[in-house]
Amino acid sequence: MIAEIQKRPFVRLLLFWTIGILFAMNLRSDLLVGGLLLIPFALFISAIFFSLFDKPLLSYAHRWMWGCVIAFLVMALAALYTVSRDDTPPLHASPVKEKAILFRQSLVESIDELSLSDEEKSFLATILLGYRESLQRETREKFAATGISHILAVSGFHVAIVCGFISTIFAWLPRSKIGVWLRYLLTMTLLWGFVVTTGMAPSAIRAGTMLSFYLTGRVLRRESDSYNTLAAAAFCMLVYNPHYLFDIGFQLSYTAVFFILYLRPFFDQIGPLRNPIIRTLWQWLAVCLSAQIGTMFLSLYYFKRFSLVFVLANLPVMLFSTLLIPMGLLWLLFPGFIPLQIGVEKLTHWTIAFVYLLYELPGASLMISFDIYSLITGYAALIAGLVYLFKRRPWQLILCLSLFAILLIERLVI
Repeated sequence: MIAEIQKRPFVRLLLFWTIGILFAMNLRSDLLVGGLLLIPFALFISAIFFSLFDKPLLSYAHRWMWGCVIAFLVMALAALYTVSRDDTPPLHASPVKEKAILFRQSLVESIDELSLSDEEKSFLATILLGYRESLQRETREKFAATGISHILAVSGFHVAIVCGFISTIFAWLPRSKIGVWLRYLLTMTLLWGFVVTTGMAPSAIRAGTMLSFYLTGRVLRRESDSYNTLAAAAFCMLVYNPHYLFDIGFQLSYTAVFFILYLRPFFDQIGPLRNPIIRTLWQWLAVCLSAQIGTMFLSLYYFKRFSLVFVLANLPVMLFSTLLIPMGLLWLLFPGFIPLQIGVEKLTHWTIAFVYLLYELPGASLMISFDIYSLITGYAALIAGLVYLFKRRPWQLILCLSLFAILLIERLVI
């Protein structure tokens, strides 16, 4: 585990920066937080002092000393920065964001021209533009009960669809150096234009940042590590705003992506699938299962609900959304094109009808009480089980089953 972390510098930065944020949020004192700076200073002075007695702690052989100094320095900076953000009055929205909000409002108003019910219009405005103000509580509950509430938040799924659609549009550009850079600049501009227009939700910013790193690596012809890219995106977001760490969307988004990256190889090893249609469906199902497994305990902690039909719901809804999102955005740009309008109306109606059909099934979801201790126990059991899948050591399985037993007994007692 340590060797894997050492290969990925942003993972270490993210770890120390997160510890610093948590430290600041618990102490909430400039004096105590500033005391963190004394630790790297004391280590550095100690290294110089011992070097005077022929004990060169500053040599490469004792590089762990420099690692400790940098680690405490990053934690101290994160803590001081978090405290300073708490003491700073909130800033007004930037002119760019204000114009983006006005532009989004005009697009939302154009959705009223569609031949849809108010509920369907609010769903379409949410999935296309991240406009949740008109979304009814009953609609949210039905999507949560079927395990597809992530569709209602502009997340990595939406941004990836938009990015793929933009790349397809500019695929005609020549593959010369100028064409590659032009495609890159146009894709980045439109991608972040979509992120800003949809309200800059943490999940959308995460997806936009990750895709930006990926696209930049491709245009520079550099290989990228998925875990390092994920950590870099999280680190950049927490540097911009440390309070993102406590945002539900931020936690669910990064947890889902991490488990997708970690579990996808396991699902791919189950067996070769030669049929391209079946292989594609299996890959989609593997993504859904990985994300659901990873976010299960967080969802129970925040929403107290577990869906029993999420596997049945996710694949069709993801398919509908993959078609609906680009078609809907195109219709917003060209509202006079009747075939597009008919397609958007049909897909929206089918999606809502399918969700309601699953919601009405007996036992579609369970209500489960979950506290912070259950959350920690659940993820400890899950991590132990996942490690066992790859390492196959008996004590890991015993630990996993023991923790799940504790979790089950706690639920029965409650």
